[in-house]
Formats: sequence, structure tokens, C-alpha cells
Amino acid sequence: MMDYGYGRGGNRGGRGGQRGGGGQRGGFTNNTAPNMLGGVGGRRGRGMQGQQATSPQRSAFVEKFHAEHTQGAWRLMDVEGHVAEIAKDQEGSRFVQVQLDAAAHNGTLAKQLDEVLDELFSDPVTATDVVCDVFGNYVVQKILDVANEAQLTKIFGHLRGIIVNLTLQTYGCRVIQKAVEALRKYPALLEAVVQELEPNVPRCVQDQNGNHVIQKLVEINPDGAGFIIDAFRGKVKELATHAYGCRVIQCILSQCPRYEPDIMRELFVCLPELTMDQYGNYVVQHILQHGPQRYVDICFEALKNRIYYCSRQKFASNVIEKLFIRCSREQRQEFFDILCYCDPDVGVTEQTSQQIAGRPLLSYFVLMMMDPFANYVVQKFVDESEEPLRRQMMAHTLSYLEVLKAHHYGMHIINRFERSKYIPQTSGGTAPMEPLIEQNTGYGRGGRGGGRGGRGGGRASGAPRGL
Repeated sequence: MMDYGYGRGGNRGGRGGQRGGGGQRGGFTNNTAPNMLGGVGGRRGRGMQGQQATSPQRSAFVEKFHAEHTQGAWRLMDVEGHVAEIAKDQEGSRFVQVQLDAAAHNGTLAKQLDEVLDELFSDPVTATDVVCDVFGNYVVQKILDVANEAQLTKIFGHLRGIIVNLTLQTYGCRVIQKAVEALRKYPALLEAVVQELEPNVPRCVQDQNGNHVIQKLVEINPDGAGFIIDAFRGKVKELATHAYGCRVIQCILSQCPRYEPDIMRELFVCLPELTMDQYGNYVVQHILQHGPQRYVDICFEALKNRIYYCSRQKFASNVIEKLFIRCSREQRQEFFDILCYCDPDVGVTEQTSQQIAGRPLLSYFVLMMMDPFANYVVQKFVDESEEPLRRQMMAHTLSYLEVLKAHHYGMHIINRFERSKYIPQTSGGTAPMEPLIEQNTGYGRGGRGGGRGGRGGGRASGAPRGL
């Protein structure tokens, strides 16, 4: 069954979710941006229905169309002279798309499409009005799908000079993305679009609509993305910490290995700042999830002495988890050795109470178990560790059971470890250590999102995305 536009809002929403975030960019995506990128698409889908409900009074011709076209007697030639206003009507938009499909099937497409183009692109005002319309944009997208080179040349002859404005418009950006896809077979026409966008790359990247067009250009022609990289030079940190710019950075890292070193050089200089940033952290997570091991090693060296503070931070704690998953066995051991240190100046309230009671000071590792964000990092550490390191972690934990069970987050994590049989049940006192069961049970992302509050919402973890 053909999709003539009404599922597009939902599809865009799904795409936004992926970019930013599905899960991750639910707040992003928008997000927050991402995708990163769902909320935006979803709102657009609903917006289509709202627009129809509040549309201006229909002309007599459109009223006649509504009354008669369902009887099946209307053809595209019957709306001659009124194609633009029919295309901007919800039922009319679908009608035009169906008729173009029928024309393609019976071999009359070229002739009928020329007639449609003569009306829709008779002047820049009419063309812009249809392209930027909530329903009209779907007609233009359908035209771009079926048009030949001569017809595409005619279309872009009328759109020349307003490509940037369309790229920044809610519905116009969809048409430009479709155009980029259609023009991949015609490099000369695609180059004309690129030349118009080139001086405005930073502006487009930081726009909620324009960033999708830049991403589409990267996906369609990754080897030709040099003009985008040139616009990024010296601004990678600024863009990586931007709600929409971070999506484009992730897209380039995924699609353009040729230009990856140029981006990475600037990213590594500001890695700690990106890790703590509400948008930059997604870029670092992308690097850790998809980058080569040498990138993981660079991240490890930059963050290993900040692991405690990053783990307690809303956004950086996500990065630390991803880093631990990719670390080598030796790096994980080094992480744990660092966390076993007891700093009297850290966790002042907890440390003071320990000193008053004459007990040993708490290590970074134990303090993390008592933190609303870092306790999830500890759980990930335990789940992802090899058994020898996990035994060390559990032995260290058993020394502080009394303190941890008296604390809300500490009690939660101890109970989980007991259920997972990482440590023995301690209801009747501390029993000897039993053999540990090698398993990864997870800890319920739903509860985790609630526990982390804003972090759960901003990250809405799961999808990249982005992104």
C-alpha cells in the first residue's frame, strides 16, 4: 500500500528518535535535540492534523472537489488551473500523488507532470508556498521521486536562490532532503544545491530543520563532504556541544572515515568538557561505541583520573559506563585500583561520620555506591568485569556493608548484588564468600531512568541517538 504522506509525520518522529536519539534523543531529539533528534517528528505529525482543522475557508472549487472526487470520476486534468490549491488540501494532496502514480503506470507521466510543474512552479511565490505547506510538501516530494532530469532542472531553476530558506523551514527541509536523494544521479544539479548551501553550513547545522539536510548531504555523498568539514574547522567543540550540531558530528564520524581524523583532533583536545556536557557526552559515547581501540585508549588516559567525579555527574556517568565496556582487562583493573583510594576530602559528610565512629574512611568506590548517578556506574562495572576483578570488587564491598546498608542507594545496590549472587546473603551476619556466578542480569532501565531523574529523561537511553 502506498504511503501518501500521512504516515510521514510518524516516520519523521521515528527518524528523530533515532537521531538523536529514539531513546537517547527523546529529550533531544530534540532534545534536547537529538534523536538528537522523535519528539520533533512526532509533533510534526500531529501538526498536520491540527492544520487541517484550522485551515482557512476552502474555495468553491475545492469544496466541489471534496464533494465529487470520492466518486472516482476526477482525474488530474480536472484540476487544471487549481493544482496549487488542491495540493495544499489534505485530500487534494493525496489525490495528486495517486494520480501521478497512475500516470506513471499508464505511461502518461511525462506529459501530465509537465502540466503540473507549469502550475506549481510558475513563479517563486507559488513554488515556495506549496513546498512549505503542511500537505503541499508531500506533492513536491512525490514529484521529485518521479521527475526526469529535464523536469528536475526546471524545478531547481525556480528554487534557485531560496534553497537555504527552504532548508530552514519545517516542511521545506523535507523537500530539500528528498531533492538531495533524487539528485544523487545528477551530480551537476546536486552541486548547484551544495554551492548554495556551502556559505551557510554553520547556520544550517545549528538549526532544528537545517541539520537534517546537512546530515542527508553527508549520507548521500560522504566523499564530497569536505565543504562541511571546512566549515567545522576550529568550531568542532562549539558544534559538538550544540543540541543539533552534535548530531551532525556523529553523522560525519559514522559516514566519513576520510575526514574523521580532522574532527577527532579537535574533539580530543576538549574531551573532559565534552564528557560533562549535556550534548557533548553523546559525541563521546559515539566515539566509545563505534571508534577503534586507539580512540578508547585516548579516552581512558584523559578520563581515568576523573572517573569518580564523572561518575557522579548526570551526563558524564553515561560516558564512563561506555568507556568501561570498551576498556581492556588491564585498564579495568587500573580503574578499580584508582577507585579503591580513600580521600578524606571527598564525600565530607560520609567521611566525617566515619571518623567520628572511628571507622575506616570510605573509598571512591564505596562513595559511588551511595550516589544517585554513580551507583549505576558501579553496577555496570560489576556486570561487565571478568570474574577475578569482580571478586576484588565484592571483597572490597563486604568491608563496608554496614555503612552501605544504612544508605538509600547503598542498600539498593547491595540488595541487587545479593539477588544476583555476586555476594552472599547477609541477613544473619556476613557469611563466607561463595563462588560467584558469571552473569549479566541488568538492572532495569525503567527504574534506573526514574532514579536518575533528569538523566534518564535527557538520555532516555538505548538508541544513538544518534546522535
